[in-house]
Amino acid sequence: MLLTNPKINGSTTSVQAIINGIPKTNPAQYLVHGTITIPTWTGIHGFSYHYQGIAPYNGSGGPTIANGCISASSTSGYFSGFSQAQGSNPTVKSVVIPNSSYYHLAGIQMLGDVLAAPLEGEDVNAYVAFYNVGNLAAPVFLYNLDMPGKKASAVGICTYKDSSGVETAMLVVYEYDHRYMYIYTAPAGAIGGTSSPWTLQTTYQGTALQGDQFQCFSLVTQSNSSGDVVYLAGFREDEELHLYTVNTVSGSSFGNLTAVQVWTGWSGSNWRNGVGLQIASSTVLRIFGTEEDPNGNPAGNTSNYTSTSSCGVDASVHLRDVKKSICRTSRATPQRDLTVHLLR
Repeated sequence: MLLTNPKINGSTTSVQAIINGIPKTNPAQYLVHGTITIPTWTGIHGFSYHYQGIAPYNGSGGPTIANGCISASSTSGYFSGFSQAQGSNPTVKSVVIPNSSYYHLAGIQMLGDVLAAPLEGEDVNAYVAFYNVGNLAAPVFLYNLDMPGKKASAVGICTYKDSSGVETAMLVVYEYDHRYMYIYTAPAGAIGGTSSPWTLQTTYQGTALQGDQFQCFSLVTQSNSSGDVVYLAGFREDEELHLYTVNTVSGSSFGNLTAVQVWTGWSGSNWRNGVGLQIASSTVLRIFGTEEDPNGNPAGNTSNYTSTSSCGVDASVHLRDVKKSICRTSRATPQRDLTVHLLR
């Protein structure tokens, strides 16, 4: 099982420079076709059901790009694994409902083959479920990590070398109600086991995350000659990307967030309906975003979230990175479509 993501090579580029080079408009579009049953998207809990997080497979997993998982809030929160054969559109390979009593599966990220999937329910404490998704057609449950409260609104996960040179895993879990962040660490080699190795180190309660809500977070490690630097990329529903550094020095300042830069003006997808970051290599980052809900309705058109029976789902994935752009349009059919955009 792979337990690492690529680290950005700080001797040749930086996280900030790569994001600066990503075009903000005209993303490529990938239609992700699905036929596997999903939970019914009907309006309960006073909640607008939507896709929220996209966790692309990081690194060079082969000749195709559109491979990973997407999370959804529904009558039961779930995630779908999708993959792309060379020369073909990507397809949904699996649909996983970790717990039918939890309706919100929030912002997600993968670390190697491990997917961290945060779940929220009605008047119950939240938790993060971990899966081995090395085979996107057959995810394998590993363990749960219980949260101290009712919110687990997005996660980020990475590894970094600490000040002693020890490779350490970091997990951040966003607490939306108060704009807090729970920050956990674990031995890097232990996160793929069948029992939780995570220890809560601190709860960030500063002001960095105030303002409009974040839909998804991604942790990215940059390897510098002076040591690893952990960056937190936060994607807000108003299409703003906020970049922070995370303090990894042991002591009272561990986990503090320092703002680096904010990017606005993104268009071509609707981050409210799903967004995520791919660490494609030591020099390439990509942003995935969705355009519509599974009924094929315009983003935010909650009055039309009216599906009354389970169905297969298609998704168009819009992708952005710094290289090229192709385009396909989304469509609404009995096998419902969703457009996922890729900024690249």
